[in-house]
Amino acid sequence: MAWFANALPGIISGGILAYARGLGEFGATAMLAGNIADQTRTLPMAVYSEVAAGNMGDAFNYVIFIVVIAFIAIFIMDFVSLRKEKQWK
Repeated sequence: MAWFANALPGIISGGILAYARGLGEFGATAMLAGNIADQTRTLPMAVYSEVAAGNMGDAFNYVIFIVVIAFIAIFIMDFVSLRKEKQWK
């Protein structure tokens, strides 16, 4: 069970990084999943669609949401890392 406690911060960090990376994925989404509104639309595709339609206000709101999620992911990673460092001391 000690191995799990040692591996947990890495697993959490990997999950957070994978989630953050998935938010930014654009090419694969456009080529494979498409951009069907309310069915397969992702945040990057929503930004692209809104900019293409000239709705800069809506695109800006999507971008702010993406940035907030990215900062939360970084904060969680730092929190987990600092907590792990304190356990080792």
